[in-house]
Amino acid sequence: MIYRLLARSAFLLHWVLLLWIFVGAIVGLFHPGYVPVHILFLGLTLLHQWACKWQCSLTIFEKAMLSKCAPDEVYEGAFVRHYMKKYFRVEIPPKRIVYALVAVFAWTLILWGINSLLGR
Repeated sequence: MIYRLLARSAFLLHWVLLLWIFVGAIVGLFHPGYVPVHILFLGLTLLHQWACKWQCSLTIFEKAMLSKCAPDEVYEGAFVRHYMKKYFRVEIPPKRIVYALVAVFAWTLILWGINSLLGR
């Protein structure tokens, strides 16, 4: 029971963080003071992904908890790839996940630069 709860908690936290990554880039358009926070979060996320050989620790944790409570539900590969295919029938190549994260990071850096030039 506790393992299922922990696996679902990791699942929900993962979706919240993914939403924050993409929505945060848009929020930065309207709230320039938020941009440095978003850059820090994205930078730490990229650094963490690189340090973990492009495997998210939340995914590793979720899989470990699933292996304890429902071994048949443990999936291969990345969280985003698995659940986008499972719920939305969208196949995402593994490298596109990293490219998307880098693109959002670059967008946020550009926003920061524009905001700095405009004195916001």
